[in-house]
Amino acid sequence: MSDAPYGHQPGQPLSGLILSVLLAHRAASTPQLYELLSDETSETTRLDERLEVLRAQQLAVHHGGAWYLTQDEVEVACSQPECLGRRQAQAITVPGSAAAHDALALTGLELLFRRQHRAAYPRVPFGWDAPVVHRFRAHGSASALVGATARLRTCLPRCRPLLAMDALVDLLPSAAQPQSVGARLRGFARFEASGPPDTARCSGPWRRWYPRAPYLLMVARTRSGIGPLLEEIGLGVAGLLRRGRFGLAVLAELERHGAGAPVWASPYEPARRRWDYPASVPDAPIGAERIGRHRRRSPG
Repeated sequence: MSDAPYGHQPGQPLSGLILSVLLAHRAASTPQLYELLSDETSETTRLDERLEVLRAQQLAVHHGGAWYLTQDEVEVACSQPECLGRRQAQAITVPGSAAAHDALALTGLELLFRRQHRAAYPRVPFGWDAPVVHRFRAHGSASALVGATARLRTCLPRCRPLLAMDALVDLLPSAAQPQSVGARLRGFARFEASGPPDTARCSGPWRRWYPRAPYLLMVARTRSGIGPLLEEIGLGVAGLLRRGRFGLAVLAELERHGAGAPVWASPYEPARRRWDYPASVPDAPIGAERIGRHRRRSPG
């Protein structure tokens, strides 16, 4: 594979960058690839041409409006210099399958959050790691797992110096039942080791991986059953939810209005609200210095 040098990444082939993006995201439409590669190259007019070359070389599959890597193609992608250090993603073995649709939806979800973030805080870093799984023990209990579809990594935008902040974004399965989602959230509450609602700090297993306790944002596939879901979620995790560390939205509403729109709900706030980074430094590790003060911007 050879491409002429371009943009601010001299010598990096566009084909390798495309494979790197598909390796990280598993599936992406052509418009999504344009957006994902916008930070890497300004020569997006060549993207269609290079995608067709990759398809002709059997290095990428196009099906149902999306691009995928099969298992053989994942192995080739991992050998490219642009992919060194990337975790090998599970290949899409059946384009058009439920796994393929899930991967495509997750790529779209990342871009929704990235657009919101860059529009509001263009100079604040943004990262997205998918998926994320942590094994932990809480208060001497048996080993447990907590996971989410992705980890959003950024910094508190109204703080100087910038302080790291994370949110776990969980795209729920299409057939998710309220009971299973409630159990999932209670596992997250154990991971955070939530205290009473007025507790300023959370001490829990999360400290092994995060500088401060992460937020949890759940995304449902459809609006049906949202009421029972919110009711079930509210059981046993009042401390977590009352501190505003949780939000639930419907994927279609996020796609229609954006991640920064008033589409987020919780059991304690029936009205949909905006989700934004907190106005104060949340749950700093014990002994950590809280630096500076900052004010919440009024919702735009």
